[in-house]
Amino acid sequence: MLSPEKNDVDISRLFAWGNKFSLKTNTSPMDIFIRLVGDMDLNRARVYALRQSADLRKKLKDETSDEHSAYIMDKNAITKAQLVNTILVLKIREHGRLANDEVKVKPPKELKSEATLEEQEKFQKEVDDYGNKYRKEIEKKITALSATERVRLEPLDFDVIFNEYLTIITDEMCENEMYAKFREACAFYGTFKDENYKYRLFSSIEEFNNLPTDTKTELIGFYESIEIGTDELKK
Repeated sequence: MLSPEKNDVDISRLFAWGNKFSLKTNTSPMDIFIRLVGDMDLNRARVYALRQSADLRKKLKDETSDEHSAYIMDKNAITKAQLVNTILVLKIREHGRLANDEVKVKPPKELKSEATLEEQEKFQKEVDDYGNKYRKEIEKKITALSATERVRLEPLDFDVIFNEYLTIITDEMCENEMYAKFREACAFYGTFKDENYKYRLFSSIEEFNNLPTDTKTELIGFYESIEIGTDELKK
């Protein structure tokens, strides 16, 4: 009888999933080792990302900051119509999520084993058209949601609409910042010089952030490539 420890599933891969990569440098490629971060470093990455997001939120609310000037529209230089259109654009992602939850398009009904050739041809045509049919229904729903939102916004006073715009743009930018900084922190904590994952490649996250953009993007891409997908977890 096999002992519990002996089976064909290597559970350790779930806890130390990693790989070797070749990182481009100014001179020659450099071998590095990246593994998924554990709970402790994952929490550190979350805390770092939340702090960065909070810092950006503070700057966006400060009308004298460079970030506010760069990303927030000048209240005195836009019309009410432009403001409404901007909010509708910013809400496209939210409307897309709502549409995806609400739209129900039934897939073609499976044929019986004794289906005729003509019935099989018709079924295949329905299968081929299903994706386009679903996309059209999603687009129709998004258009309807945007129209409803426009009807809600247009009667409101300019200041009320502008404050809503401020909330939406700030939340979206901070969400993007939080996600980006979280990915950076995971890549930092997960990148090592050695195959035993003992010595980190970078001494601090500040050193990581000072890398050229292309290098950071490559490292984050390496990290994302080793994240375990659903199929892998099922094994």
